[in-house]
Amino acid sequence: MIDRKATILVIDDSEINRTVLCEFLVSIGHSVTVAENGEAGLDQLKETTAHVILLDVMMPVMNGIEFLEKVKNTPHLSSIPVIMLSGSDETDDVVKCIQIGAEDFLTKPFNPTLLKTRISGCLEKQNALREARKLGQYRLKQKISEGGMSEIYMASHLLLRRPTAIKLLSIEKASALTVSMFEKEAQLTSSLSHPNTIVIYDYGRTPDGLFYYAMEYLNGFNLRQLIKSNGPVSEKRALHILLQVVSSLEEAHSVGLVHRDIKPANIMLCNQGGIYDFVKVLDWGIVKKINELVDDKELKTLYGTPQFASPEAISSPKEVDTVSDLYCIGALAYYLTTGEFVFDEWDLESLLFAKVTQNPIPLSKLDGVNISEEFESIVLQCLNTDKAQRPQSATELRKLLGKCQKDRYWTHANAEKNWNDCHEKIVGATVLKKRRPTTISLFVDVAKRLKITKTGQN
Repeated sequence: MIDRKATILVIDDSEINRTVLCEFLVSIGHSVTVAENGEAGLDQLKETTAHVILLDVMMPVMNGIEFLEKVKNTPHLSSIPVIMLSGSDETDDVVKCIQIGAEDFLTKPFNPTLLKTRISGCLEKQNALREARKLGQYRLKQKISEGGMSEIYMASHLLLRRPTAIKLLSIEKASALTVSMFEKEAQLTSSLSHPNTIVIYDYGRTPDGLFYYAMEYLNGFNLRQLIKSNGPVSEKRALHILLQVVSSLEEAHSVGLVHRDIKPANIMLCNQGGIYDFVKVLDWGIVKKINELVDDKELKTLYGTPQFASPEAISSPKEVDTVSDLYCIGALAYYLTTGEFVFDEWDLESLLFAKVTQNPIPLSKLDGVNISEEFESIVLQCLNTDKAQRPQSATELRKLLGKCQKDRYWTHANAEKNWNDCHEKIVGATVLKKRRPTTISLFVDVAKRLKITKTGQN
């Protein structure tokens, strides 16, 4: 058994019990933090890391079962082993706690030898998990997020000690197609060098078949979090953000790559070496090469996110190209400055039909939106259902936005203050949840279902 020093969180509403447990745990070499109920225990976990939790069942405010459910449903806390310590040995309580995820259930008064053994067993298991979670030169830490096919962990390089983000392909989703897409994302992204594009460090596969790649760890939040937390941004800030996104796409387009999934969740606002509101474009998993052959399956599949996908991505997948990405930029600009989607139909079919057949409501017609005519004109131009009426390149769009930005600069002081305010509000309150897949694939003949043909579009 491993008897390394650990931090134990004791949660019990009895001061006598807390004192007795503290004295015992310190005597066997551990450090201890305490809380008098589940709610106080959650607050304690925000301040300090616990390697093991000793948890009473019956407590006021938040009892042990409620606390256990919250911990096991919070990704960055769920791996902490919890040992229940209760004065009751009711079978229903024991079964429920074990089902939720408790490591063990012991009764009070506790047996010192048994408790010491149980704690040592938990620490030994944690150590084994840490060893198992080494990926090449990287060691996984807490989970950052998860999507439909992958999970992202914070990690560190074992030699360089550099903070890194590791994207893991879920083993159960590792089909030939998903592995191919995962490899493609790593390879194509690593070929790009623009500072506003996420940097890929490494790609690999573990002996047991787990695919992963390592990328730069970003200190920040995405645009979806920004708008949900703070509401629409000013035109100055929107221009500052959009110019960086377009600059990233400009490089990708120059080497024949189309992103196809530009949306708020794929754009991070970072503090990059003291530069605030620094943009990073993420998730190049469904990148398409210009003139790449589109197979029959792709003709029946919508790749991208419906609220931000271009009309041609819905009705004519063969016609998706770099100009399609510029439609996504228009939809992103609309969302940033209004807090609304271009079309917000409740059912998917109505949304796709509107995207292909209708023009958006001008931004200036929406309540509370304060933007210049020049900026609105650029956004609506990008959102034109007719590709020929949009800017024809990322370079052209960058120049248009640059002219619009004249006398409306987002200063370093603006960026620092707003980024820090947003970071404190967003990151401080974040509870990780499982997200829907970033790519929505509709294996249906969209054009047929919506009864849209090239001649029928307007």
